Amino acid sequence: MGLFDFLKSSPTFKPATHQTVEIEFEDVDGEFQNYFVEILEVSKKQLTLSAPGNAMNPVNIQPHTPISIQFFDDSKDKFFTYKAEVRDSRDREFEVDAPNKNTVEAIDVEARDDDFRVEVNIPVRFQARKTVHSQMASTSAVTPHSLFLRTNLGIPPETDLRVVLEIPNANPIEVDAKAIGSEKDPEDNRKHISQVQFEEIPAVDKDAILSYAVYFQHRQKRAEARGEVD
Repeated sequence: MGLFDFLKSSPTFKPATHQTVEIEFEDVDGEFQNYFVEILEVSKKQLTLSAPGNAMNPVNIQPHTPISIQFFDDSKDKFFTYKAEVRDSRDREFEVDAPNKNTVEAIDVEARDDDFRVEVNIPVRFQARKTVHSQMASTSAVTPHSLFLRTNLGIPPETDLRVVLEIPNANPIEVDAKAIGSEKDPEDNRKHISQVQFEEIPAVDKDAILSYAVYFQHRQKRAEARGEVD
């Protein structure tokens, strides 16, 4: 398993301590917020989760706040989600209802094969290997073999690159890549979409990138269901 390692189970899942899950809730301004948090304790009736945010600025979620919790099990190609309520909240942790077979929805996830492509925004830094100057960009989409970067200028084909991806709740991922080609961004003609192909990438890093893409894809689907995406 990669970045998001979940306990193996048959039709549903059994959360375990130290697993990473995604939470989604509506804040006081009516905006939906998403965070990856760690499961600290598991009991039959509730889960104790780490507070979102960071140690210096934790996000406090008030008791009785509706919340959804997502698990992606890449070994089974299953995306699990269920709705719960915050039972109690403290500075560094909070408690929610535990999942059960009646509350969990299991969604099939397409295989991360050569046809897999997800539009996802991941902040990146990149530089040509022969230079010391790095540039900021973001991904437009990811596949198992390539990144599509939204860049200010097109990257010349065959350029050898060092790319650093900043995935939430993970250490930066550094990969060697080679530019394939660029074209104007159809959504913003001031930008380019530059395809770069992985040259060497450990399996654990590829799993982390693709797993985050799956979370992002389902996050977008939930937003669409709420009417938030055109």
